[in-house]
Amino acid sequence: MHRRLAFLICAFAFAPTIAHADANHDCNQKETTADITECLAEKTATLDGIIDALVDEEASGAEPNVAGAVNAAQTAWLAYREAACLVYRLGEGTIAAIEAGECRVRLSGQRLGELRHAHQ
Repeated sequence: MHRRLAFLICAFAFAPTIAHADANHDCNQKETTADITECLAEKTATLDGIIDALVDEEASGAEPNVAGAVNAAQTAWLAYREAACLVYRLGEGTIAAIEAGECRVRLSGQRLGELRHAHQ
């Protein structure tokens, strides 16, 4: 339990900075659009795992009505992220896929920051 909590605290503290700093630098070093979008998808998946763990942690210790609200908020946020980033994906050219991936990483980093602020 303490090891998991320590991991979450570390991930919580550094993930927004890492997500913002790494996303463009590391992924834009890739040579093809497919490689860049795959890199961004991996970063999004990593952030999603951290966010999910934090949301689960919050919901598991809460009263049922609060847990339901926490889960509903996360579901609504995921729908928002996908809708907001779809705007980029529907753009022209192959750059649209990259812009959509960057959008998902950026919004996920922001969500992680919101969760961190809420837990302080």
